[in-house]
Amino acid sequence: MKKNFLVIVLISAICFATIKAGYSQQNESFNNDKELFKYIELFSAAIAFIRMNYIREVSPKKLIYGALKGMMSSLDGYSTFLEPKYFKEVKEDSSGKFSGIGMQLGKIDGQYVVISTVENSPAKFAGLVDGDVILLVNDKPVSSMAMQDLVFLIKGEVGTEVTLTVIKADTKEQKQVTMKREIIVVEGIRKAYVIESGIGYIELRRFQEKSDIEIKEKINELEKETGSLSGLILDLRDNAGGLLDQAVAVSNVFLDKGKRIVSTKTRDESKNMEYYAQNSAFFKEKPLILLVNGLSASASEIVAGAIKDNNRGQIVGVKTFGKGSVQTVIGLTDGAALKITTAEYVTPSGEHIDGKGVEPDHVVEQVLEVTDQKPEARNQKPEDVQLDFAVKLLKAS
Repeated sequence: MKKNFLVIVLISAICFATIKAGYSQQNESFNNDKELFKYIELFSAAIAFIRMNYIREVSPKKLIYGALKGMMSSLDGYSTFLEPKYFKEVKEDSSGKFSGIGMQLGKIDGQYVVISTVENSPAKFAGLVDGDVILLVNDKPVSSMAMQDLVFLIKGEVGTEVTLTVIKADTKEQKQVTMKREIIVVEGIRKAYVIESGIGYIELRRFQEKSDIEIKEKINELEKETGSLSGLILDLRDNAGGLLDQAVAVSNVFLDKGKRIVSTKTRDESKNMEYYAQNSAFFKEKPLILLVNGLSASASEIVAGAIKDNNRGQIVGVKTFGKGSVQTVIGLTDGAALKITTAEYVTPSGEHIDGKGVEPDHVVEQVLEVTDQKPEARNQKPEDVQLDFAVKLLKAS
């Protein structure tokens, strides 16, 4: 038993020394932090006690991973410890291509809810819709799961099946749905068309690689179709964000060189960053409206804040989600990683986004109601109140 205790202490000391060596330049006071050493000893003693007395043998990896998960979750809602398999998923997800069933999840009032589904995906064909509540995945309750665990459980190898038990948003009835996983390609731009009177509409569902280029291409296509657009509606509703550099690049599509887009504020003021438009605006002078809702987050809020504060366009909808923090992912030696909050986004006017969101210029609630309760009417598309308001606003401008 003493040998086990010594091994644990040595492991802790090695881990501690590795971290200290890697980050000593970032925090010179680290070496003299007596309080930290005190609690490192406490941590080592706790692990040793568990190893010697717990009813079943527990691997050091499970204990350390568990401690790291708890440590990161105690910081805020976005910092997390990523096991190697989850870190791999994060890297794949940023490319917009992965194996799964094609749906975006959110947690609302303690429940996992379908936020959106990808066109032509297993989730779409299975009839899953916005607002469906996920209860079980392969008969496992999900209410107490971390989001990353739930996502990993739903994803899997191409051709394998996953079964979801859901409460349908429309009927409130419980239903079980089995789907076969496929390669899912998430398109950043979901729709692009001319509405009427030369008004263009682009729905951007995700900020991923080359989103700015795709938007420019769609604007060119719409310009050719109409001869000349009279205005543009950029729909960022339900867009949970994505890449920071693409939030800046998309803003630059509409903002001229030198216009401030966003700032990041950190604990160390010397590391604060300012992001400006680097090129002349691609779509300029003509009226622009952004549609947002309570699920427009992160990169969507950066663009909304930049357009609003630079008086480039008008924001229509409701206050955005308020996810204005920056997470940095640091790879660890065994393939795991720490995703830790390192900064906060600040709009050009100095407003902090995190926990506050971006207030629209025109508050328009998106009331989606289907009053006819006949089964054949349940899937009818309700009137799009926000979009109709935006069109009227552009016509009047």
